[in-house]
Amino acid sequence: MNKKVEEKRIGHGMIQEKTSNDITDNRKYNYINKDIVIDFELSKTMQDLVDKAEKADILEDYGLYMNLAYAIDARAKNEVSRHLMTEREWNLLIMRYEL
Repeated sequence: MNKKVEEKRIGHGMIQEKTSNDITDNRKYNYINKDIVIDFELSKTMQDLVDKAEKADILEDYGLYMNLAYAIDARAKNEVSRHLMTEREWNLLIMRYEL
């Protein structure tokens, strides 16, 4: 690969990364309570639900968001019963991803 092509790829990647960070930093939620911060580790399944709920919120897909918020609550209840999550963490999740 020649040097010009390599520089373009690196430059393009840097632009995409900056744009992606700007979108993440400046996103505005419709349904999610952005004042509640989730600062603890989530299980892989819970992280997947949270990521999908955030995407549904940004896309203003209220029906999908509500289903995912319900699934987050149900999954968190399950994880609390198996001692994989504390009740405090569960409460923070349901306060952030409100029904």
